[in-house]
Amino acid sequence: MEQLRLKNTLLEDLWKVVKLNDSLLFQKLRDRCIKEGESNTKYIHNIVNWRRRVNALRGLLIEGNWEEDPFQIKNEVKTYFDDIFISRPDSGLSLDGVPFHMISRVEKASLVANFDLEEIRAMVWDCEGDSIPGPDGFNFWFLKVVWHDMKMDIKKVVDDFHRNGCMYKIVAKLLANRLRGVMDHIDINQSAFIGGRQMMDSVLVANEVIDEEKTRKRTCLIFKVDFEKANDSVN
Repeated sequence: MEQLRLKNTLLEDLWKVVKLNDSLLFQKLRDRCIKEGESNTKYIHNIVNWRRRVNALRGLLIEGNWEEDPFQIKNEVKTYFDDIFISRPDSGLSLDGVPFHMISRVEKASLVANFDLEEIRAMVWDCEGDSIPGPDGFNFWFLKVVWHDMKMDIKKVVDDFHRNGCMYKIVAKLLANRLRGVMDHIDINQSAFIGGRQMMDSVLVANEVIDEEKTRKRTCLIFKVDFEKANDSVN
């Protein structure tokens, strides 16, 4: 047990050093971008050319044939998305009579209530300070430093969401925090994009099931299916 604790401690120290080194390299990169990002230098031209090479769409493989004609490519892309978003007839599948857990009226009301100042402050402090800034160019470190002077202005921006539906990173985070408070009261079996759950949990469960069946030397059937993204096929 002592060796195991020592191993865990050393691994934690190692990852701390790695994270600090990555943070230093990231900060150096951002500093250079700030200094040379808008100057007519070899550095900025290399970045532009690199992004152009990476993002360039040279062609598509259409029915086994490589096609570079822009008209054919556009037509193929349009056909692909038309097929995804088309409204299909009812498949006959029904969930009538299947019980689902539902949140209470109080919880429903809490999701659409006005945001109070403490709720906004807690969200700002919960965010990484050096994350990518929004359209205004200010990251969360800036908001934390000037919070005392700008808190009421920030609250006005957030309150405007309820009146005009403005889109802003703070509002998105606030809504996500509220949803987190009611997720445990409904049937959610997905393992990703929910606090406390990891995408690899499903893989771990599958591995544990297979390992148990092998250990007990029992015959079993493993059935794997592919799932489309729900947001790619919403009616």
